Amino acid sequence: MSKQKISIVWFKRDLRLQDHAPLKHAIEAGLPIVLLYCIEPSLCQAAEVSERHSRFVLESIDDLNRQLKRVAARVSILHAEVKDVFQFLYDKYSIQTIYSTRETGLLITFERDLSIKKWCQEKNILWKEYRWNGVIRGLRNRDFWAARYDDWLSKPLAHPDLHSLKTINDIAWPNKWLELPNIASRPNGMQQGGESFAHRYLQSFFRNRYESYSYHISKPEYSRKSCSRLSPYLAYGCLSIRQIIKQLEAVYPSAAKKRQLIMFRSRLYWQSHFIQKFESEHRMQFVNQNAAYNSIRQDENDDLISAWCQGETGIPLVDASMKCLIETGYINFRMRAMLISVLAHTFWQPWQRGAQFLARQFLDFEAGIHYPQVQMQAGTTGTSTVRIYNPVKQAQDHDPEAHFIKKWLPELKSLPPALAHQPWLMTPLDESYFNLKLDKHYPRPRVNLVEAHRHARKVIHEIKKSPLARQESRRILDRHVDRRNRMVNTLKRTT
Repeated sequence: MSKQKISIVWFKRDLRLQDHAPLKHAIEAGLPIVLLYCIEPSLCQAAEVSERHSRFVLESIDDLNRQLKRVAARVSILHAEVKDVFQFLYDKYSIQTIYSTRETGLLITFERDLSIKKWCQEKNILWKEYRWNGVIRGLRNRDFWAARYDDWLSKPLAHPDLHSLKTINDIAWPNKWLELPNIASRPNGMQQGGESFAHRYLQSFFRNRYESYSYHISKPEYSRKSCSRLSPYLAYGCLSIRQIIKQLEAVYPSAAKKRQLIMFRSRLYWQSHFIQKFESEHRMQFVNQNAAYNSIRQDENDDLISAWCQGETGIPLVDASMKCLIETGYINFRMRAMLISVLAHTFWQPWQRGAQFLARQFLDFEAGIHYPQVQMQAGTTGTSTVRIYNPVKQAQDHDPEAHFIKKWLPELKSLPPALAHQPWLMTPLDESYFNLKLDKHYPRPRVNLVEAHRHARKVIHEIKKSPLARQESRRILDRHVDRRNRMVNTLKRTT
């Protein structure tokens, strides 16, 4: 007896039903479909993955299944390795095609995909992968990348006809695969996963929240409302870039503050730009992108790293940002950059452990954005301005009344803003008056900020001028920058 022919839609970081090319093409192929998501034990053990990520995924799939209920379909969620699940289905059915998006992720997911590709070739199964963002696999350089990105954005959305969806829902999966990880309930203040929630954030942003976008983007407190807050939904594919762009283009003609939308659109471009960098040079997950910086920060100080991870550095804006991030899974971009700068420059620690810790905290963790940004802020690319953030100045500029600091560090609530920014300036009389004793109620800074920044600036700039750093910088620019635009800009500067 011949096996039933089927297709598989393998959901990865594309947890939506709209603008979903794999699902659309699987439906159009006409075969019964298995809708599948695997919580992979190997991936869950990666240093960058945490419970909050798994919870967001499960919430997102629950949302998909609520929507699919009206067409008598559902996504099967299995706690198993993907290849094992495919082999199980192969033994029972005749798998014709596997449909999925192409993922730019951690090394472990890349190696998994190579293994799946080999397995499909051995079994004579067609695996169709589709682009989910502006990233192109196999690029040697960035020439014409922007034009290809714009062309991809302009294409119509790939909406599946769910009413034509035919699924197989009665598979007798092994019981052990149905036992999902035990995950704690979502903390207050942490965004909920799901395509439905993604569209709520999208609509509220374009309705009015966008109007203060550029004014508040650097403010740790105000950015929580004025920024789009779409990043976790993009990271897990509850929304696509093209959906956001199409919506932006629809509201733009009548928008009250068009400049804010232009700035937001530029950020969407950078999202794909950085993921493309990681796609083209994924080793930056582990090592310095510019080899000239391999000689520095080789020794780890566990006490400093632990203080930084726990928000106990003695630097209020740093500690408030870290505590906010740990509790809510979100902090704005400038504070993220400052956290990395403090670890790498102020504390002079290797970036790797800190990058993994932050990845576990970021609800919107996206490897392709995370690692290029970490290296840029740590000053290990050699191609951009060295960013050594002064956390006191950042507090004075972006939290002048210390509202954010006091919200997350209530022990500093009694202090006036000037002292909340720099509590180590308190005199014994101040400590008595405000009933706050340094080292008892709040720690002193772990290092001398002025001396630490002077040392970091000196070392980084000396390396940046070295022949190896310049050679590496040229290599990096040749790979990640459109050389045609660089040539044009060079001609402009010399004429």
